Amino acid sequence: MENNKLVETNDNFLRVERIEDLMTWEKYKNRKDFAHDIDMLPQNFSRSMASGKISEKTCNKIIKAFPKYRKEWLMGYDEYPTHNEWADAIQNRKDVTADCMWGVIENSLRKQGKSLRFMHRTGEHVDSSQRLRKDCYYSVVDRDGNELKRLTAREMVEFEQKIQEYCDFMTGKYM
Repeated sequence: MENNKLVETNDNFLRVERIEDLMTWEKYKNRKDFAHDIDMLPQNFSRSMASGKISEKTCNKIIKAFPKYRKEWLMGYDEYPTHNEWADAIQNRKDVTADCMWGVIENSLRKQGKSLRFMHRTGEHVDSSQRLRKDCYYSVVDRDGNELKRLTAREMVEFEQKIQEYCDFMTGKYM
């Protein structure tokens, strides 16, 4: 089984639990009102919940009524209920990868007596989410702080991508 493939689960009671969680978060007091809002007959919804037979069609109706939630979570495929939580998880993985990559870059430059600095021409604070602005750049400097090379933010991203591709190549070669 590949990690990036969704796997159908027979544990539909997980779906029941997640629907109950969603109902709690959305402050529903009863199944009847919830069924009405997802455009289902209350008796059909109640029967599905009691039997644990929550179909993909039912999940689609719920997601249509509550688009901030993710179908993958509702179906039991992952642990991220909302799109925001999913995006945060993806960003955290990217941050970990980026931190590792930065460690490799900085270590390599340090061995050469150089370092890399993130700069912005305006002097204002720029966080990492804005690092592709045109007024941002990366400067490779020697031990005395003399600039040896300047890379635009876009050039730095391309450099990071090349490092990632090389790492992928080497991993495939040796693993």
